[in-house]
Amino acid sequence: MIAATFLLNALEVSAQDGKALTLGTSSVGSTYYTLSVAMGNIITKEGGTNVSVVAVGGADATLRAIGDKKSDLGMVHTWALYKAYAGAAPFKTKLNVRALLTGQATGNCLIARADRGIKAPADLAGKTIVGERPALKSVDEYTYTLLDLYGLRGKVKVKATAETREAMQALRQGTVDAVVLPCGLRAPHIMELMESVASVPIDIPEDKMKQLLAKTTPGAVTATNPPNTYKGQVKPYTIPVYQTVLVASAHLSDEAAYKITKVIVENQKALVTAHPTGRAWTLGNTLRSTSFAVPFHPGAIRYFREKGVWKDAHAETQKRLLTK
Repeated sequence: MIAATFLLNALEVSAQDGKALTLGTSSVGSTYYTLSVAMGNIITKEGGTNVSVVAVGGADATLRAIGDKKSDLGMVHTWALYKAYAGAAPFKTKLNVRALLTGQATGNCLIARADRGIKAPADLAGKTIVGERPALKSVDEYTYTLLDLYGLRGKVKVKATAETREAMQALRQGTVDAVVLPCGLRAPHIMELMESVASVPIDIPEDKMKQLLAKTTPGAVTATNPPNTYKGQVKPYTIPVYQTVLVASAHLSDEAAYKITKVIVENQKALVTAHPTGRAWTLGNTLRSTSFAVPFHPGAIRYFREKGVWKDAHAETQKRLLTK
């Protein structure tokens, strides 16, 4: 308890100190954590601002830390970002956050032990799974939407874990039959899990996937891991995904937001070195769509304009979001 209190106090000091920033992210070992550490190093080395990376435990918790002024930056996905900016559950109030850059797709994976006879979602009947995450409600939404599609709510025992490593350990130990884990394409923690215990990714048929996307938070699409991405995965593995976004408090200075955006884009190779999904953190990917979940930070827009990629259609969406 003392350690936790110390951490929160440290975050509060960091958020108020213009020379030191805190970047909140997901569990240690996750793609988010790996990329966040790389970004923190880039900002510290190239931007002249010290950045501490803290594994907060999920996108929901990361956004709340920004809203509570205990963190300045965060790596989250558009599922949580959409909810946070709208002030919709699981968030009690609208959070004043701004986007800086957009990166790789991220979603949820359903992984089962190979010795439990689970080949498809319908086989989960009578099984025990990890499918809830207090700090990451997108996991809960995925789990219960999937169970409802197969008429399995109440027929599957669903457990909650605090973070990804806890869920992975439960599958390794055999105390559960399957787990729902936050993941992206070629996710290192999924690779680690499937190397350490005989397990299989559970694919969702195309017709059910369309229904799943229609019943979940707006913005989801699909992405596919090619065969042999993971040990024992012989077929393509398609998952529902949202985009990953680097966000900042609206109170972060325009100059700081400008420098952070600039140094990350101009040192992208360091992100790719840290993880292959670093390739997605580009201006083209960030502004590919003129429809985005939250407004961009004015400091980021300044850099976009310098590079000639901020168009009238982006400005129109920005204005609409700010006047909601």
